[in-house]
Amino acid sequence: MYLTKENITILNEVITNINNLDTEEEKTTFLNNSVEDVSLLLGTLKSLNKSKLPKAHKKHVQPAEAAKKVFDETIISDIFSEKDDRVIIAEYSMADLKAMYQSIYKKKPLSNSKKQDIINTLRCRFYTRDRAKAFASLAEDRERR
Repeated sequence: MYLTKENITILNEVITNINNLDTEEEKTTFLNNSVEDVSLLLGTLKSLNKSKLPKAHKKHVQPAEAAKKVFDETIISDIFSEKDDRVIIAEYSMADLKAMYQSIYKKKPLSNSKKQDIINTLRCRFYTRDRAKAFASLAEDRERR
């Protein structure tokens, strides 16, 4: 058996028309007028296992590769010291903020993290760092006296 392009086109038209009809009555009427054996056609279509189709005929869509930006801790620190949260949210994408987080913590943020969550985490990191520097300078001052 060999299906011609014409046969495949006709089958495609039948399937498209079935998909476009809304009510069961319209579908039944259309099939009765267009197909010799409705039960054979429906049984054949139901028995099709899409996962068993050869992969060579499936269209593969390659995801667009986003340009990975690399952020240094000093650059991130400068951004967070100079800019307000609203400005950071407006200027930087979620991917940029995730890259900043990843460069600081060496791991990805939680998948449910929002921009504000990542900003808060990074800002907290810099506050903690600055606080530690302040305590270290206090200890140095005490040792000098």
